[in-house]
Amino acid sequence: MVKSLNLAIQFLSKLPTVITYQNVSEQDMANSVVWYPLVGIGYGLLLLAIGKVLPASLPVLAAGILLVAAEFLVSGGLHYDGLSDFADGWFSGKDTAAQLAIMKDSRSGVMGITVLILILLGKVIMLSEFQDSAGILIAYGLIGKQIIVLTVWLFPYARVQGTGKLLQKVNYRHVLLSLIWLMALGAAKLLQPALLLPLAIAFLITTVIAALISSRYQGLTGDCYGALHEIAQLIFLMLVGVFR
Repeated sequence: MVKSLNLAIQFLSKLPTVITYQNVSEQDMANSVVWYPLVGIGYGLLLLAIGKVLPASLPVLAAGILLVAAEFLVSGGLHYDGLSDFADGWFSGKDTAAQLAIMKDSRSGVMGITVLILILLGKVIMLSEFQDSAGILIAYGLIGKQIIVLTVWLFPYARVQGTGKLLQKVNYRHVLLSLIWLMALGAAKLLQPALLLPLAIAFLITTVIAALISSRYQGLTGDCYGALHEIAQLIFLMLVGVFR
């Protein structure tokens, strides 16, 4: 259990952990996804803590920038990098093999940068509105990580090798266990009933998007997981704004 939690933290953040592991199997990585939503909750609590201590006189957009910057620093830009690489490939207009090759190119193109800027702007605007809303920020942190768990299980991996290949032993038991954190939030009344509909719709829309991506590439890649993480989070925030 401790190893799985440590691996989840190490994989999803740049935070130091007490233990490092020399030998990590695919089964170890699969077991670690159970903790992904908890790591996401940690991100949400971090943003909430920052939002609470920011001075009331600070412009709301400045607060949103600080929250996004904090998330970026803690994560090391992991999912943003995947989003940018995915957008470069997806919007390149080339054949499928070339798109997958473009995603592996460490250089960022116009489409990747443009999509990344749009997502960042969307997050800044939406998070500035919800900087002190505990339930929203916690659910925001959770949904990005939960969608990774779900799509890793639902769709095959599109490459022969790659970081995402380590997660291919994830099965339905891991998915069910990962949902414990969502239920725990509800039981602790940290997740208001009004947030369940935006969460459900965001999950549904992002899963449909994942299916469309998978149909083109015959599966998903690590960059796709990063893109879906960011898409799910922004869709959720926008839906909260719509239903609020």
